[in-house]
Amino acid sequence: MTGERWCADLGERSFFVNPTSIHEGRADLVGPVAHQIRNVLRLRPGDEVELLDGSGLVLVARLSKVSKEGVVAEIVESRWSDSEPEVELVLYQALLKGQKMELVLQKGTEIGVSRFVPVLSDRCISRPDARDMARRLERWGSVVREAAEQSGRAVLPVVAGLVRLEDGCREAASRGPLLMAWEGEHQLGVRGALTVVASYLLLGPFHGRFGSAYSQIELWRGPRTPLKDYLVIHGVFLFILAFYLIALAFRPGVRNGLARTVRFFGRHWKRRWRAWAARSSR
Repeated sequence: MTGERWCADLGERSFFVNPTSIHEGRADLVGPVAHQIRNVLRLRPGDEVELLDGSGLVLVARLSKVSKEGVVAEIVESRWSDSEPEVELVLYQALLKGQKMELVLQKGTEIGVSRFVPVLSDRCISRPDARDMARRLERWGSVVREAAEQSGRAVLPVVAGLVRLEDGCREAASRGPLLMAWEGEHQLGVRGALTVVASYLLLGPFHGRFGSAYSQIELWRGPRTPLKDYLVIHGVFLFILAFYLIALAFRPGVRNGLARTVRFFGRHWKRRWRAWAARSSR
């Protein structure tokens, strides 16, 4: 990842806030957001910040009061952000030990993941109980929030509850195209997976708009375009391409398969031309 934001610039002073803290054209901020504004950034009345409610709405607010009790800001502008990707990406991630899970959440948020679903599989070393899982979900929510603010996102990704692998696979299959990374796969690599995704993204809108009536393969039974019409359009290009291949084939030192094929047909038609000329002269 580079230091540049991948989406639209929302400013360096963007904060996700509780929608209930915004009312009647003003925002009353307390807790971590007020601490960040007052003690970390050391902003003063008159400075502007951007408040995000997590739904994509961006509120530009001007600070009117900064004190130990909290921060008050007046809303001066509101707009909908267009920085979110159009494709909803859900990541089902098996539980990782240590802080590796937090790194996945951070980087996934930065690249545009909309929803994270922690998965418990048979080989997961980490097996938290209900109380420990609640603490982790709270911590992971903070990680996602900070990563979303730093990367300039306007919609806060969701961290769902823990599910078993079987339930996660069924849920993922019901959502749409599913890609699963497995170390035992030897036929379909990363390029193949990307090809599948690109094919779905490119052909999906066409199939959804026109339906199956235009996705069937059969012989055309209507009127056919005459060959001369194709030559009018592509004749010049084919003429240039043909003479280029001939010149390339008879260039000294060229020994590739294309050159040998062109030379073979060239000698064949040369012999036939000589035979026809000999018969005509008799």
